[in-house]
Amino acid sequence: MKLSHALLALAAALPLAAFQEAVDPPPFSLTFPQGWNASVSNGLFQVNEPGTSANCNSYSTRMPTLAGQSQAELNRMLTDPWAVADWASVTSADASKMQLVSTTVRPIGAYQLRTAVVVFRPGAIPGQTVEVHAHIGISLKAGYAFNVGCYALPQHFPAARARMDAAVYSMRLG
Repeated sequence: MKLSHALLALAAALPLAAFQEAVDPPPFSLTFPQGWNASVSNGLFQVNEPGTSANCNSYSTRMPTLAGQSQAELNRMLTDPWAVADWASVTSADASKMQLVSTTVRPIGAYQLRTAVVVFRPGAIPGQTVEVHAHIGISLKAGYAFNVGCYALPQHFPAARARMDAAVYSMRLG
């Protein structure tokens, strides 16, 4: 099953500091850069690097379409090759205004974490007026999608990249 069909309705905006989502949905955790300012609003946990545009966020989404699938099927969805269109579906972005720089898959316990480094050109996401560079990730568990993303303006992305990578790769599902 192609990911863009399974996750068409999932909108992702992706931040980092120690964070753990509780109870329902199932718990997941991330480790965000120390010293970044943290906030929670409408289920979105976000951290911002003081003095720059760098920020990361995380959230989980109930996905009833994934509820009946085995973990092996969900993992396969993440390990199959992904194109720009798949990431556009996950982020609710215009694929023609996105550049996929790199993509990886890595195990996190019994689950898979699919990540990408993406450039969102102006207008890729409704209301976006500037270019944004991002490292985003998604993991799936029966009935849920777990998202993390770190974003920055092009001039801040290189300096924050290592901290952003560490945050994205720290995702653990409970």
